[in-house]
Amino acid sequence: MRAHSRLRHIALAVLIAFLAPLIARAQPSTSPSSPAPQASRGEVQLTVETLGVGGTVRPGDWAGIRVAVNDSALQPRNIAVRIDFKDADGDTIHNQRLIVSSPGQPVGTWLYAFMPTNFTAETPLSITANEVTTVDETPRLGRRLGRLLVTPSQVPAAVTNAENSMIGVVGRATLGLDQYAATFREQAYSPSAHEITRIVSGLLIDQLHAPDAWLGWAAYEALVWVPGSTEVLGTEFGARALREWVNRGGHLIIVAPPIGTAWRNPAGPLADLLPTAAVERIEDADLEPYRALLTNSEFDRKPLPTKTVLHRFVIADDTPIADAAPIISGPHGCVVCRRLVGTGMVTVIGLDLTNRQLHAEQMLRADAFWNRILGRRADTPTPAVLEKHSATAQRLQSSFNTAWVDRSIGDEISRTRTAGAGIAVALSLFIVYCLAFGAGGQKILDRFNLSAISWPVAAGSIAIWTIATWALATSLRPKDARAWHLTILDHVYGQPVQRARTWAGVLLPTYGEQTVSVGEPNADQNWQQSIAPWTDPENDTDQAFPDSREYEFDVRAMNKLTVPTRSTIKQFRMDWVGGPRLSTPGPANTGFEPRLDAAGRVSGKLVHKLPEALHDVHIILVTGQKLPRTEGPQPPGRLASDIYIWSFPTPSWLPETELDLAQFSVNIPAAAAGAVASKAFETWMSAMRPNATGLPELIGSPRDFPAINFFPLLPQPDYTREQILGLNAVNGIPQRRLVHTLDLAKWTTESCLIITGTLDDSPSPVPIMVDDQMCPSQGRTLVRWIYPLTPNPIRFGG
Repeated sequence: MRAHSRLRHIALAVLIAFLAPLIARAQPSTSPSSPAPQASRGEVQLTVETLGVGGTVRPGDWAGIRVAVNDSALQPRNIAVRIDFKDADGDTIHNQRLIVSSPGQPVGTWLYAFMPTNFTAETPLSITANEVTTVDETPRLGRRLGRLLVTPSQVPAAVTNAENSMIGVVGRATLGLDQYAATFREQAYSPSAHEITRIVSGLLIDQLHAPDAWLGWAAYEALVWVPGSTEVLGTEFGARALREWVNRGGHLIIVAPPIGTAWRNPAGPLADLLPTAAVERIEDADLEPYRALLTNSEFDRKPLPTKTVLHRFVIADDTPIADAAPIISGPHGCVVCRRLVGTGMVTVIGLDLTNRQLHAEQMLRADAFWNRILGRRADTPTPAVLEKHSATAQRLQSSFNTAWVDRSIGDEISRTRTAGAGIAVALSLFIVYCLAFGAGGQKILDRFNLSAISWPVAAGSIAIWTIATWALATSLRPKDARAWHLTILDHVYGQPVQRARTWAGVLLPTYGEQTVSVGEPNADQNWQQSIAPWTDPENDTDQAFPDSREYEFDVRAMNKLTVPTRSTIKQFRMDWVGGPRLSTPGPANTGFEPRLDAAGRVSGKLVHKLPEALHDVHIILVTGQKLPRTEGPQPPGRLASDIYIWSFPTPSWLPETELDLAQFSVNIPAAAAGAVASKAFETWMSAMRPNATGLPELIGSPRDFPAINFFPLLPQPDYTREQILGLNAVNGIPQRRLVHTLDLAKWTTESCLIITGTLDDSPSPVPIMVDDQMCPSQGRTLVRWIYPLTPNPIRFGG
């Protein structure tokens, strides 16, 4: 008994020793050095100056949020400003930035957050501020901040639909761009286009409103700088962010003001983004020769300005095409000029688009002018025309059905087949167990008169099978991180950078936390890479883990995330730009550069040194813009450029294999020896029509991405005939929600050669790191290569 009593005392002492720290930890702390977090209403005032640059956000994309912090403390202190969201796993991500307050004076700061795909204007959204006691350590998962300095408050948000594109206008005037946003009788669809374009005007790019990271501009496919606001083009603040946005594929459009030269100040931080061309100011210019460029047949009887100011661009003969290329010319010379920057471009317009006479009765038409700048084909009918065809527009709306062109992205990176295989193995083991140790085993015991030992045999079989199953599961369980990806990679020949967007499902095999990052640790620091948790909108369900946790996205290090792990796959979206990582196509040798002559004959030889064969290759040739019809109305949705396309003559293009471009010339007869018949681009795009199930035959295919590449050039709805050119209105209208800003349509506004193809089962060209170690990856890479050809500008007025 004494021995048992002694053992009980020892056990009790051990239990008390074990529980004492937990009990102490659970008691409220009385130490002034470790106060419990508590809300305080009066210490800090938060003011949200803008939620999204321009006050508009789009679900499924990045947004910039500018917050002003006014601290009432007597001394400056470190404050963490946060905006929170739930991810697909139910964990809370704190989009956070650390600032130093200035008592009595508001301190402005930018936060950046990836808006969830299910975000709406009614989604609860709060922004908080916490005191920070230590700032020298790297923020880690579960790091506890100090007191909550302001109670969370609801923040209203202007939210556009995920399927809408966005164009920003720096300045108040929209110069006809608002016609892209027109709908019929305030309906949530466009009767003449597959998507509505949200025009966000009134943007101010000054020291208080310019985002300090490109993520603030990420949702915009183009930024139009209008006269009256161009005097701030040379401000230092935000220049790096805007420059990186252009390098990542953005299209900056500058409308030259009739008065002033500040927009081309050679000392400005963005001066090197402007075309290398002399600018000459012409007064009393007559715009009548540009009628077909500026307006359509509805306004044939309306006079155009005859005495206005325009600028023409004089380009020296030895200027490289990338530095300055004429896009549109007239009697006065080149009036639209362009410079290539990375995978984006800067276009300068010399016509005075602010002239009041142009905007009388909306005479400046977006489909006549802006389609040729942006690379679009959708009509922008006037309200009178829309009303005339109102019955047709209403019937189109009643039969509206969406066919998502990017719906296969989630399937490309999901591991449902792998999970299905594991379930099949588990089910097979269970069936074998039931047959061997269930009814089948009992029959064997009965046959040999061993029924008396059935319970010991059952217990032993359960133990044996449990151990065997555990050993098999342990051996099959992945022990290392691995990623499955879909990547869209762009490279413009002659430019020093490539850009890529990657969707990846990353297997994180541990329980706890791991850091996932994009880009190598010692890579070029001139670029701000980004990573965000991503949810496939096709499978956006509220299936959260019961042990929901918190983690941080630090604006100081946007290329990495330390996330909770549960030995599962977590999906991310990554945006990367940097020096070329893949050897995309290029001239086979000096003298073999692609060329296009006046007769439509192409010459040149190309090779590539990609790590494997390029599949599903298409060659797209843009010879230049078309002249518009000068008499009578034009057919709806007419292409503005002459575009031709060829499928590769063999199943794949092998590395180091020469590709002779002569076989793809426009005017070579199909029967000529060695020639490959071309297909009109419009005919090729029209083939992407929905089938009987409402899903397009090519849209969503993992082997072909034409609708993603050239979405604005898809056949548009014909609001005049109650049908869609080449498409069945009842079965589906193409739309996108994941690939805005990734199409190549803007490249069809100038002469160029585009080659697209896929690398199948290849490593990601974007470096994916897990805990600072390169993560093995496999998946599909869509390679898109653009070669600018000798300029062939369209000429108006003779």
